[in-house]
Amino acid sequence: MANADDEYGPDFLGLDVEIATPYALTYAEPWSTDESGTNITFNETSIHSPIPGEFTVMNMLAAASFAHTFGIEAKSIRAGLEATRLIPGRVEPIDEGQNFDVIVDYAHTLESLEKLYTAFPNRTKICVLGNTGGGRDTWKRPKMAALAEKYCERIILTDEDPYDENPESIVQEMAAGMQKKPQVVMDRRKAIRTALELAKTGKGDAVLITGKGTDPFIMRANGQKEEWSDSSVAREELKKMLGDTPDTATI
Repeated sequence: MANADDEYGPDFLGLDVEIATPYALTYAEPWSTDESGTNITFNETSIHSPIPGEFTVMNMLAAASFAHTFGIEAKSIRAGLEATRLIPGRVEPIDEGQNFDVIVDYAHTLESLEKLYTAFPNRTKICVLGNTGGGRDTWKRPKMAALAEKYCERIILTDEDPYDENPESIVQEMAAGMQKKPQVVMDRRKAIRTALELAKTGKGDAVLITGKGTDPFIMRANGQKEEWSDSSVAREELKKMLGDTPDTATI
Protein backbone atom coordinates (compact mmCIF):
# COMPACT_ATOMS: atom_id res chain seq x y z
CA MET A 1 0.00 0.00 0.00
CA ALA A 2 1.59 3.28 -1.08
CA ASN A 3 0.62 6.84 -1.95
CA ALA A 4 1.23 7.14 -5.69
CA ASP A 5 1.17 10.94 -5.39
CA ASP A 6 4.21 10.89 -3.11
CA GLU A 7 7.63 11.17 -4.73
CA TYR A 8 8.71 7.92 -3.06
CA GLY A 9 5.46 6.08 -3.81
CA PRO A 10 6.77 4.36 -6.97
CA ASP A 11 9.75 3.01 -5.02
CA PHE A 12 7.45 1.23 -2.56
CA LEU A 13 5.09 0.05 -5.28
CA GLY A 14 8.03 -1.41 -7.17
CA LEU A 15 9.11 -3.67 -4.33
CA ASP A 16 8.93 -7.44 -4.80
CA VAL A 17 5.80 -8.09 -2.73
CA GLU A 18 2.70 -10.23 -3.26
CA ILE A 19 0.29 -7.28 -3.52
CA ALA A 20 1.29 -3.68 -4.28
CA THR A 21 -1.72 -1.37 -4.07
CA PRO A 22 -1.50 2.32 -5.00
CA TYR A 23 -3.85 5.11 -4.02
CA ALA A 24 -3.93 8.73 -5.22
CA LEU A 25 -6.15 11.79 -5.06
CA THR A 26 -7.57 11.01 -8.48
CA TYR A 27 -8.98 7.77 -7.03
CA ALA A 28 -11.28 9.86 -4.81
CA GLU A 29 -12.79 12.07 -7.52
CA PRO A 30 -15.05 13.85 -7.17
CA TRP A 31 -13.86 14.85 -3.71
CA SER A 32 -14.13 17.97 -1.59
CA THR A 33 -13.03 19.21 1.78
CA ASP A 34 -13.75 22.30 3.84
CA GLU A 35 -14.06 23.21 7.49
CA SER A 36 -17.27 21.18 7.81
CA GLY A 37 -15.65 17.92 6.73
CA THR A 38 -14.50 15.81 3.80
CA ASN A 39 -16.29 13.93 1.03
CA ILE A 40 -14.71 11.37 -1.28
CA THR A 41 -15.94 8.94 -3.89
CA PHE A 42 -14.53 5.43 -3.70
CA ASN A 43 -15.64 2.76 -6.18
CA GLU A 44 -18.63 4.96 -7.07
CA THR A 45 -19.60 5.17 -3.40
CA SER A 46 -19.84 8.55 -1.64
CA ILE A 47 -18.21 8.65 1.80
CA HIS A 48 -18.24 11.52 4.31
CA SER A 49 -15.97 12.33 7.24
CA PRO A 50 -16.40 15.24 9.67
CA ILE A 51 -12.60 15.67 9.69
CA PRO A 52 -11.41 18.43 7.33
CA GLY A 53 -8.29 18.65 5.20
CA GLU A 54 -6.77 17.15 2.07
CA PHE A 55 -4.79 14.85 4.34
CA THR A 56 -8.13 13.36 5.41
CA VAL A 57 -8.86 12.53 1.78
CA MET A 58 -5.58 10.63 1.61
CA ASN A 59 -6.13 8.89 4.95
CA MET A 60 -9.61 7.79 3.91
CA LEU A 61 -8.26 6.55 0.58
CA ALA A 62 -5.48 4.59 2.26
CA ALA A 63 -7.93 2.84 4.59
CA ALA A 64 -10.49 2.23 1.83
CA SER A 65 -7.89 0.90 -0.60
CA PHE A 66 -6.45 -1.43 2.02
CA ALA A 67 -9.89 -2.80 2.85
CA HIS A 68 -10.81 -3.18 -0.82
CA THR A 69 -7.61 -5.15 -1.46
CA PHE A 70 -8.84 -7.73 1.05
CA GLY A 71 -12.26 -8.03 -0.57
CA ILE A 72 -14.31 -5.81 1.72
CA GLU A 73 -17.33 -4.33 -0.07
CA ALA A 74 -17.66 -0.60 -0.68
CA LYS A 75 -20.76 -0.28 1.52
CA SER A 76 -18.90 -1.83 4.46
CA ILE A 77 -15.94 0.45 3.82
CA ARG A 78 -18.28 3.45 3.87
CA ALA A 79 -19.89 2.28 7.12
CA GLY A 80 -16.52 1.88 8.78
CA LEU A 81 -15.14 5.22 7.67
CA GLU A 82 -18.31 7.14 8.49
CA ALA A 83 -18.41 5.57 11.95
CA THR A 84 -15.02 7.19 12.65
CA ARG A 85 -16.13 10.55 13.98
CA LEU A 86 -13.06 11.48 16.01
CA ILE A 87 -9.37 10.62 16.11
CA PRO A 88 -7.94 11.89 19.42
CA GLY A 89 -5.11 14.32 18.87
CA ARG A 90 -5.69 14.55 15.12
CA VAL A 91 -7.69 17.63 14.14
CA GLU A 92 -9.55 16.96 17.41
CA PRO A 93 -12.36 19.47 17.99
CA ILE A 94 -12.80 20.74 21.54
CA ASP A 95 -16.37 21.93 22.06
CA GLU A 96 -17.63 23.33 25.35
CA GLY A 97 -20.27 25.54 23.79
CA GLN A 98 -17.94 28.36 22.70
CA ASN A 99 -18.69 30.27 19.49
CA PHE A 100 -15.30 29.59 17.88
CA ASP A 101 -13.33 26.51 16.86
CA VAL A 102 -10.69 24.93 19.10
CA ILE A 103 -8.55 22.22 17.54
CA VAL A 104 -5.86 20.00 19.09
CA ASP A 105 -3.49 18.37 16.64
CA TYR A 106 -0.25 16.40 16.84
CA ALA A 107 1.30 18.31 13.89
CA HIS A 108 5.01 18.65 14.62
CA THR A 109 6.59 18.71 11.16
CA LEU A 110 6.58 21.49 8.58
CA GLU A 111 4.41 19.46 6.21
CA SER A 112 1.83 18.39 8.79
CA LEU A 113 1.64 21.89 10.29
CA GLU A 114 1.00 23.48 6.90
CA LYS A 115 -1.67 20.91 6.06
CA LEU A 116 -3.45 21.69 9.32
CA TYR A 117 -3.34 25.44 8.75
CA THR A 118 -4.60 25.14 5.18
CA ALA A 119 -7.52 23.00 6.37
CA PHE A 120 -9.00 26.17 7.93
CA PRO A 121 -8.67 28.73 5.13
CA ASN A 122 -11.68 30.81 6.13
CA ARG A 123 -10.86 31.17 9.81
CA THR A 124 -8.89 33.78 11.68
CA LYS A 125 -6.26 31.45 13.11
CA ILE A 126 -4.87 31.92 16.61
CA CYS A 127 -2.05 29.42 16.88
CA VAL A 128 -0.39 27.97 19.97
CA LEU A 129 2.99 26.74 18.77
CA GLY A 130 5.63 24.68 20.54
CA ASN A 131 6.49 21.89 18.13
CA THR A 132 10.25 21.74 18.59
CA GLY A 133 11.33 19.44 21.40
CA GLY A 134 14.75 19.63 23.03
CA GLY A 135 17.76 17.70 21.80
CA ARG A 136 16.70 17.32 18.18
CA ASP A 137 15.56 19.03 14.99
CA THR A 138 17.02 22.38 15.94
CA TRP A 139 17.05 23.34 12.24
CA LYS A 140 13.26 23.43 12.06
CA ARG A 141 12.65 25.80 14.96
CA PRO A 142 12.77 29.06 12.97
CA LYS A 143 11.08 27.36 10.00
CA MET A 144 8.10 26.25 12.07
CA ALA A 145 7.63 29.74 13.44
CA ALA A 146 7.97 31.29 9.99
CA LEU A 147 5.32 28.90 8.67
CA ALA A 148 2.98 29.85 11.50
CA GLU A 149 3.55 33.53 10.72
CA LYS A 150 2.55 32.85 7.11
CA TYR A 151 -0.85 31.37 8.03
CA CYS A 152 -1.81 32.58 11.51
CA GLU A 153 -3.14 35.99 12.43
CA ARG A 154 -1.96 35.58 16.04
CA ILE A 155 0.84 33.30 17.27
CA ILE A 156 1.66 32.34 20.84
CA LEU A 157 5.01 30.60 21.23
CA THR A 158 5.18 28.30 24.23
CA ASP A 159 6.96 25.43 25.94
CA GLU A 160 6.73 21.88 24.69
CA ASP A 161 9.15 19.01 25.42
CA PRO A 162 12.44 20.76 26.28
CA TYR A 163 14.11 17.69 27.82
CA ASP A 164 17.55 18.91 28.94
CA GLU A 165 17.56 22.12 26.90
CA ASN A 166 16.62 25.54 28.18
CA PRO A 167 12.98 25.99 27.07
CA GLU A 168 13.38 29.77 26.77
CA SER A 169 16.31 29.26 24.40
CA ILE A 170 14.23 26.93 22.23
CA VAL A 171 11.47 29.51 21.94
CA GLN A 172 13.96 32.26 21.09
CA GLU A 173 15.36 30.09 18.28
CA MET A 174 11.82 29.75 16.97
CA ALA A 175 11.20 33.50 17.22
CA ALA A 176 14.30 34.16 15.12
CA GLY A 177 12.41 32.87 12.10
CA MET A 178 9.64 35.46 12.39
CA GLN A 179 9.45 38.93 10.89
CA LYS A 180 7.39 40.34 13.75
CA LYS A 181 8.00 40.01 17.46
CA PRO A 182 5.82 37.11 18.66
CA GLN A 183 3.83 36.75 21.83
CA VAL A 184 5.65 34.37 24.17
CA VAL A 185 3.86 32.62 27.04
CA MET A 186 6.14 29.91 28.42
CA ASP A 187 3.52 28.29 30.67
CA ARG A 188 1.65 26.07 28.21
CA ARG A 189 -1.63 26.22 30.13
CA LYS A 190 -1.48 30.02 30.20
CA ALA A 191 -0.61 30.03 26.49
CA ILE A 192 -3.75 28.02 25.72
CA ARG A 193 -5.82 30.25 27.97
CA THR A 194 -4.42 33.34 26.26
CA ALA A 195 -5.37 31.98 22.83
CA LEU A 196 -8.90 31.19 24.00
CA GLU A 197 -9.28 34.68 25.44
CA LEU A 198 -8.16 36.20 22.14
CA ALA A 199 -10.74 34.11 20.26
CA LYS A 200 -13.75 34.44 22.54
CA THR A 201 -15.20 37.46 20.78
CA GLY A 202 -14.56 36.18 17.26
CA LYS A 203 -17.15 33.81 15.82
CA GLY A 204 -14.94 33.09 12.81
CA ASP A 205 -11.85 32.35 14.87
CA ALA A 206 -10.03 29.05 15.20
CA VAL A 207 -7.59 28.26 18.00
CA LEU A 208 -5.11 25.67 16.74
CA ILE A 209 -3.07 23.98 19.48
CA THR A 210 -0.31 21.91 17.92
CA GLY A 211 2.58 19.66 18.78
CA LYS A 212 1.40 17.44 21.64
CA GLY A 213 -1.76 15.75 20.41
CA THR A 214 -2.41 12.91 22.84
CA ASP A 215 1.10 12.91 24.36
CA PRO A 216 0.48 12.38 28.10
CA PHE A 217 3.58 14.18 29.42
CA ILE A 218 5.73 17.25 28.92
CA MET A 219 9.28 15.93 29.01
CA ARG A 220 11.64 17.96 31.16
CA ALA A 221 15.26 17.89 32.34
CA ASN A 222 16.84 14.88 34.02
CA GLY A 223 14.07 12.54 32.90
CA GLN A 224 11.34 14.43 34.73
CA LYS A 225 7.81 14.21 33.33
CA GLU A 226 4.95 16.65 33.78
CA GLU A 227 1.53 15.06 33.34
CA TRP A 228 -0.22 16.77 30.46
CA SER A 229 -3.13 16.76 28.00
CA ASP A 230 -3.71 19.57 25.51
CA SER A 231 -7.33 18.55 25.03
CA SER A 232 -8.08 18.31 28.78
CA VAL A 233 -6.41 21.64 29.48
CA ALA A 234 -8.28 23.31 26.61
CA ARG A 235 -11.58 21.95 27.97
CA GLU A 236 -10.79 23.08 31.51
CA GLU A 237 -9.83 26.57 30.41
CA LEU A 238 -12.90 26.88 28.17
CA LYS A 239 -15.17 25.88 31.05
CA LYS A 240 -13.51 28.43 33.33
CA MET A 241 -13.78 31.10 30.67
CA LEU A 242 -17.45 30.30 30.06
CA GLY A 243 -18.12 30.37 33.81
CA ASP A 244 -18.97 26.69 34.31
CA THR A 245 -16.17 25.80 36.73
CA PRO A 246 -13.98 27.59 39.29
CA ASP A 247 -10.53 28.77 38.27
CA THR A 248 -8.52 25.72 39.38
CA ALA A 249 -6.18 23.50 37.40
CA THR A 250 -5.94 19.70 37.54
CA ILE A 251 -3.00 19.37 35.11
